[in-house]
Amino acid sequence: MTHLSLEVRGPDQTAAVLAQRYAVVIDSTLATPGMRLEQDSVPGVDLSRIRYAMDFTAAAHEPRAATFIARLRTGALGYRFAHHDNRWAAGDVFVATPAGSTMWVEVHDCDVEFAAIAPSAFVAVAQTAAGGPPALTGWRPVSGTAGQQWLRTFDFARRTAADPGTPPLMAGAAARLVAATALATFPNDATVDPTVEDRRDALPLTVRRAVAFIEAHPDRDVSVVDIAAAVHVTPRAVQLAFRRHLGTTPMAYLRRVRLDRAHAELRSADPARTTVTAVAGRWGFTDAGRFARRYRETYGRPPSTTLYS
Repeated sequence: MTHLSLEVRGPDQTAAVLAQRYAVVIDSTLATPGMRLEQDSVPGVDLSRIRYAMDFTAAAHEPRAATFIARLRTGALGYRFAHHDNRWAAGDVFVATPAGSTMWVEVHDCDVEFAAIAPSAFVAVAQTAAGGPPALTGWRPVSGTAGQQWLRTFDFARRTAADPGTPPLMAGAAARLVAATALATFPNDATVDPTVEDRRDALPLTVRRAVAFIEAHPDRDVSVVDIAAAVHVTPRAVQLAFRRHLGTTPMAYLRRVRLDRAHAELRSADPARTTVTAVAGRWGFTDAGRFARRYRETYGRPPSTTLYS
């Protein structure tokens, strides 16, 4: 994880930071001081909070590499891109700019949180019919409930990214959670329907190869895309193969393998040197309570009993 915190005063310094971080050019004639930025990152996702004590306009003439999803806490924002002109007020959750868009923005003394999601994070959890990264096709949450779930996910991911002790597997899981929640929150062009080729490739051999890959690399931050690439089929094919032949999903199988490894580590660990939470985190379990419940369901006792036995 990486952390950035900076504060600048005045239009010139603000313009320099925005140009460096976001490749935007501001109209400093409208600007009054200043700006504070805090940003933490997990693989493929930057999570930021920016406080603008100023009014200004800015333009990005190069296409955005990431999709920016925002929560506006105070103030007002306006975004113009791809013939869309959106105005946002305090309390709104929205897609600020999708990947691939240039944009013009109008900022009015605001406090805003952003998640910048790279295409690689989206493609790790879903694909289009052509196998590429999905794109968000609407700017507002599909429901109020979906918007609230996005806020909870953002806050959780921000805390995870801000903790320098977060294990790599937990950081990767947080990034995929952000991308999956974004797709559940906003309209998009992802597809889950397998093609004829996917159905043809959903063979027992595909499952055996995928299982071998998973069991050889449970300590790596892998996604269904990585598993599919290792066995030379599409992610949809490997998902269909697991459902058809094992009645589960590739990621659920990976979590069970990691649970077994956590169990083995707890059995051999020194309770004076480690904790259940530390072991769970090392094996990618971001929620200690959920880990404990799953552990008890699988092994018939709490993980703390295993550690201290």
